Amino acid sequence: MAIAIVIIIAVTLALAAMLATRKLEIGQTPSRSVNLTVKTDWPEYVGSEPITVSGKVSPLPLGGHIIISITNPEGTGAFTGETNVNSTGFYSLTLTPSGPPNWITGGYMVDAIYIPAENPIASTTSHFLYVAPA
Repeated sequence: MAIAIVIIIAVTLALAAMLATRKLEIGQTPSRSVNLTVKTDWPEYVGSEPITVSGKVSPLPLGGHIIISITNPEGTGAFTGETNVNSTGFYSLTLTPSGPPNWITGGYMVDAIYIPAENPIASTTSHFLYVAPA
C-alpha cells in the first residue's frame, strides 16, 4: 500500500509539472526585440510654435501605431495623440501647444508607446523646454 501511495504522489507531481509547463507554453507569445526612439524637432518652444515629435521603430514593424503623451512640469497631461508607423519604421506627429492651463513654462516629458499589430509593446521617453506666452 505504501508503494501505491508513492506511485500516486509521483504521478501527481509529474502531471502537475506537465500542466504547469503546458500553461506557460500556451500563454507565451513569440518574442521579438523592438527598438523605439522619440525626439522633438527643437529642444525649446515658445508660445504656439508647432512641436513635431518623431522617431523610429526597428526592426521594420509589421504595422501598428504610436501613442504620444506629453506631460508638463507639474505632472499633468498636456497632450495625447496617435500616429501611424510608416513602411520604413518612421513616425511623426505635429501639434500646437494650446497655452495655459496645461501648457506652462518648464521642462516637458514626451513618452512614445509603440502598439504593434502583434506583440511586443515598446516605449521610450524624451524631454523639451516650453515657455508659455507672456
